Amino acid sequence: MSIQVKTKFSDVLAILGAVASTVGLVLAIVSWLDISRDLLISVISSLVAFLAGVFSSRLATRVKSLMGSPRVFLSYPAALTVEVKAIAELLRRRGAQVWLDQERLKPGQDWRSEIARAMEDADTLLVFIGDEPSPNVAFELGLAEGRGKRIIPVRAGGAELPSDIQGLRYIDLRADRDVGLEQLIESATH
Repeated sequence: MSIQVKTKFSDVLAILGAVASTVGLVLAIVSWLDISRDLLISVISSLVAFLAGVFSSRLATRVKSLMGSPRVFLSYPAALTVEVKAIAELLRRRGAQVWLDQERLKPGQDWRSEIARAMEDADTLLVFIGDEPSPNVAFELGLAEGRGKRIIPVRAGGAELPSDIQGLRYIDLRADRDVGLEQLIESATH
C-alpha cells in the first residue's frame, strides 16, 4: 500500500473516529443526566446528521480517491490545446481520469461553477505554462490552491511561472520532451 493511499485511508479513519468519539461523549452526558430514551435517540440522531453534513464532502473526496484511479485536472492556455489533448490521451492510457474543459464543458454551462466542481473532485492539477500568461490558468490555479490540491507545474513555453508556484519543482517539456512527458505521466498517475 503506497504512502499516499495510507494517508488518505488514515484521513477517513480520523473523520470516522471523530464522529464516534462525539457520539460516545453525548451518550455519556445523556446517561449522566438521566435523560429519557426518546430524548436520547433524538439527540443522537441530530448529532449524527449534523456531523455527517459537516464531514460528508471531505469524507466523500477521500473515499473516492481510495477507490479509483488518479483524477487529473488539466489547466492550460488556449495556445497549447493540441498538445494538452495529446497528453490527456497518454494519461488516460496510464489509467488516469482526466478532466479537460474542451471535452467536458457544454455550451450554456456556467464554466466557473463546472470548473470548481471538477477541481473539487481532482487529486492533482497539471498546470501548463505556455508563452503568455493566461487568466483562465490563473483562475484554475487559485481554485486548486484554495482546495489544497496537489499542483504540478509543466513548462511548455517561455512564460514565467506564476509567483505562487515558483517554489514548486516543475516538469520541463521544452528541453527534452520525451523525458518531460515520462516525468509528467509518472507524477500525475502515482
